[in-house]
Amino acid sequence: MGIETIRISILKAETVLLHTQLKMQTKESHIRKLKTMYESAPVNQIHFSGTRIEFYDDQVEITFETNPSLYHAGGSSHGAVAFKLLDDAAYFSCQMFEMQFFLLTASFQIHYVRPITSSRLTAIGRIRQNSKNLFVAEGRLFDERKKELAFGTGSFMKSSMELSSIEAYG
Repeated sequence: MGIETIRISILKAETVLLHTQLKMQTKESHIRKLKTMYESAPVNQIHFSGTRIEFYDDQVEITFETNPSLYHAGGSSHGAVAFKLLDDAAYFSCQMFEMQFFLLTASFQIHYVRPITSSRLTAIGRIRQNSKNLFVAEGRLFDERKKELAFGTGSFMKSSMELSSIEAYG
């Protein structure tokens, strides 16, 4: 193998490494923007204040401290709280892989396992399937003792709205 061949091989390897690093930086930037977009959303600022989202390689984790203003007459959190947290966790587990278009919830099926009587809730979302325009993900909701309270699956589709057009994403 000649010197010129070695130089070409090194240049190719450096190009691949640079492309990989750029892609990682782009992904990291995308995740930061999604975190800002989620936590600054009016619904999270007004009705779900204190909600936090964390992104991991293969899942999203959302935490929320519920309060009596979100209880129904039976003294536990309304099912809408579980739905919102599950939908958000499943949604963002998909959105973290879609870097151009804003996704929309097409459908969501939820199963309640037990009443939500604890205050600290954690929703975990994982993508199950993705295709060109449709994503499928699952969400699971737990209390602070790691007891499952509800779970669900959702379908999410690409909209025509580009993420870059959303002020909170920028």
